[in-house]
Amino acid sequence: MNLSLLLIPALSGYWFLTKAYPSRYQVARLTGYHLFFYSAITGVILLTFARFITYGWESCTECEPYKKLWADFAPFDYSGTVFFVAVLALVLPRAINCFFSKQVEADKAAMRSGGLIESLLQQGMNEDRLIQMSLKSGRSYVGFAAESGVTAENRESDVAIIPLASGYRHPKTQELKLTLDYASAIEKVLLNGAFNLEQYDLRIVFPKSEIASVRLFDMDVNRELSSHPAREEAKVSE
Repeated sequence: MNLSLLLIPALSGYWFLTKAYPSRYQVARLTGYHLFFYSAITGVILLTFARFITYGWESCTECEPYKKLWADFAPFDYSGTVFFVAVLALVLPRAINCFFSKQVEADKAAMRSGGLIESLLQQGMNEDRLIQMSLKSGRSYVGFAAESGVTAENRESDVAIIPLASGYRHPKTQELKLTLDYASAIEKVLLNGAFNLEQYDLRIVFPKSEIASVRLFDMDVNRELSSHPAREEAKVSE
């Protein structure tokens, strides 16, 4: 077999992995030799199936006219095998994706790779719950997640929230202090209609590398938790 033809199974393996939902988001988190290894193994599997299909094609007596046409079109060894490898790589991901959910597989990939920030943001989106995001700069935001980065094909992807309030954490007690209220301003902007804005246009985007922590947020629970550091500090001062 021409060595240049060996590239096609390898590329077909890579194409399959990046298009099929069960592997797509896991592969997006691989780099270097790991990615090459998985692509090569997948290419070998596709090549094996393609050889079986080729044997069936060659043993088909009713396909003689088409065999001659193919021999004239691609007059080199193993052209049929290479062709079926490419066809399998193109067709199989579409068939497999009919049985798997894009979002579910993206969530699984995030969990397997330790992307708990992505998973928690996605949970907030799925359940329409508030989240509280603290940045390394000390700034904190409370709002609704608009983009979790789970389905992004880049481990360094950004995330986005629609803020309702922002503030900071006390340097000693780590108590959350909300100083800015975006909710009333956002409500006025959206109801006014003069700015021709949608709620999604008001999102703020952050690189994941700048996020210190993320949690689901409940105002009542936050008030209860915030009261404990104050009481503990009072006891120490006594």
